[in-house]
Amino acid sequence: MVSGGLEVRDLTAYLFTKRGAVRAVDGVSFDIPRGKTLGLVGESGSGKSMTCLALMQLLPRPAGRIVAGEVLLDGVDLLKLSERDMQAVRGKGIAMILQDPTSSMNPVLKVGYQVGEPLREHEKLRGDVLRKRVIDLLRQVRIGAPEERMSAYPHELSGGMRQRAVGAAALACNPRLLIADEPTTSLDVTVQMHYLSLLQEIQQREQFAMLFVTHDIHLVPSICDFVAVMYAGRIVEQGEVEAVFTRPAHPYTRALLKAAPRLDDESDSLEPIPGLPPSLIEPGAGCRFGPRCSHAFDLCAGAYPPETALEESHRVNCWLHGRPA
Repeated sequence: MVSGGLEVRDLTAYLFTKRGAVRAVDGVSFDIPRGKTLGLVGESGSGKSMTCLALMQLLPRPAGRIVAGEVLLDGVDLLKLSERDMQAVRGKGIAMILQDPTSSMNPVLKVGYQVGEPLREHEKLRGDVLRKRVIDLLRQVRIGAPEERMSAYPHELSGGMRQRAVGAAALACNPRLLIADEPTTSLDVTVQMHYLSLLQEIQQREQFAMLFVTHDIHLVPSICDFVAVMYAGRIVEQGEVEAVFTRPAHPYTRALLKAAPRLDDESDSLEPIPGLPPSLIEPGAGCRFGPRCSHAFDLCAGAYPPETALEESHRVNCWLHGRPA
């Protein structure tokens, strides 16, 4: 991996319930070099958002707990930091854009106050210096008339403007890692593409690593350098975007591509993925996608497939590519 960025090794986070331990994030590993973007894709409930919360150490308490793994940000293992030290990392070393600006912004606080909160907390800015930085941030994300908008309340902005304001707050302290968790879900298609282009432009200038989380796999090529496909708490395929999209190796990846609508495809037919994801309390020893897979055979139910390297940067966990000799 290049110098700087994020390295995640065997990250494992469970939710401990009365019924048993939910294996929400089960041995996840990936890298995001500085200045690059990894797209994390999968159905709802696959573990994408829980992975983000685990990286930030913001799992729901008391049920959520990280039980194993390493999260290295520029070589520092965040899982070894105290809660006090992690508070200094959140918002400065790592920032997060949530999918719904309506719920992530306080409706009774003005936009400028909320965008400036990371600067007050981490850089101790006040007064005119803080006001100037907030205006600059709003201008950076292309919010018109920033001097006026900073005095507005969230409900007075359009959905696209609210999401840009959330982005401005996330970028306030120049984070080394930006986590964008479904940041375009509440936006229409036109605004969505403008927002993604803006994120790319800012990333190219600031050179932060970005984890882009989405359930829409066809958004990935427009913004990501790498992609990781997640199913039932585990990554089943990952690699450079071009390799995974042109040569998808896992049956689940191929199924996602066929099930998601595309703007450049006028066909009305989509192929749904049959069946339901497994319980993450007792997922079984074999491939978790096996019961839904048309290519499954006996070995798939008996043991989880090892990671197989197809190319230098393209890896898959599937017995179709890693059958024992």
